[in-house]
Amino acid sequence: MDYKHLIGETITLELSGNLEITGVLVDISNDLMVVFDSKDYLYIPRIHIHHFKREDDSDKQIFPADIEYKQDEGISLRKTLVNANGLFSEILLMKHNPIYGYVVSVMNDYLLFYSPVYKHIYISLNHIKWLIPLPFNQIPYGIDIEKVPFNPSNIPLSRTFEEQIEKFVGKIAVFDLGNKPHKTGLIKKISDHTIELITARSEMYYLNLRHINSFHS
Repeated sequence: MDYKHLIGETITLELSGNLEITGVLVDISNDLMVVFDSKDYLYIPRIHIHHFKREDDSDKQIFPADIEYKQDEGISLRKTLVNANGLFSEILLMKHNPIYGYVVSVMNDYLLFYSPVYKHIYISLNHIKWLIPLPFNQIPYGIDIEKVPFNPSNIPLSRTFEEQIEKFVGKIAVFDLGNKPHKTGLIKKISDHTIELITARSEMYYLNLRHINSFHS
């Protein structure tokens, strides 16, 4: 069904991770919705949208003075990420924990992102809840933009997320931003979509790669 008739309407969406967004629908495609929440344009992959509804409640409706309606026939998550290359952006992987930085490269199922906090971080495309390109005049943390190392490290980029993780076997890595103690450790090996990780207390954990949203080392 074509939902373009809802463009310009205020809608409320429920996303994976118990996230709720209310805003004006700006554009929609097979894999992406663009919503303006009165402050930012959120590019939301539809795979994470559990449901949405048109907002009839006048207290929740958003009436911005000026919205740029995209309506780009070729809009998609991949195209949006490629176009965001080099732009200061917000990416949300987990509730209340956005990452700020710059898209460096977009591969088959992951991207390389430079964060002033985490440095180079590899992010699974399957776990991006939203992307927000931020205004050009916003400089992250007041850093000197000319000193931002946009170029990837000397480790070549693999085609897939799993292949990229395999390059770090034998090294210490942090998965999912280290949101749990057992997600930081030395990668022993990867097999059958499972990461064998030895923690600081020498405990072996087996992480399901399909549920890993990011890693950095």
